Amino acid sequence: MNELAGPKKKNLTGVWSGLYSYSSGLSVSFVATLIDSGRVLSGTTHEPNVLGNSPGSMLTALLSGGRKESAITFVKTYDAAGERQHYYPVSYEGVLKARPPRSKVAGASATGRRENS
Repeated sequence: MNELAGPKKKNLTGVWSGLYSYSSGLSVSFVATLIDSGRVLSGTTHEPNVLGNSPGSMLTALLSGGRKESAITFVKTYDAAGERQHYYPVSYEGVLKARPPRSKVAGASATGRRENS
């Protein structure tokens, strides 16, 4: 995410780009559009399909979650994903930090930055 001097006060609304790294070493880039409505987070993501049966296709998902001071949680629910709809909702939780921001999910990690500050 971006450099947050005071995550309690900063609004996360914007277009974010980042990299999600699996524990296997595989990484996938993503773009997320977030809307921060105080304690409620919502938005969408776009990412290349690196695990499915249609490599190179684009996956889209809806984000829904919340924020309490610097703690964030959300669920990513994929749209219909290609021929087989086998992508289950994924829960994320993380803490916003000044530098470098990271989010951890079951043995993986993600970093990102806001495109429009």
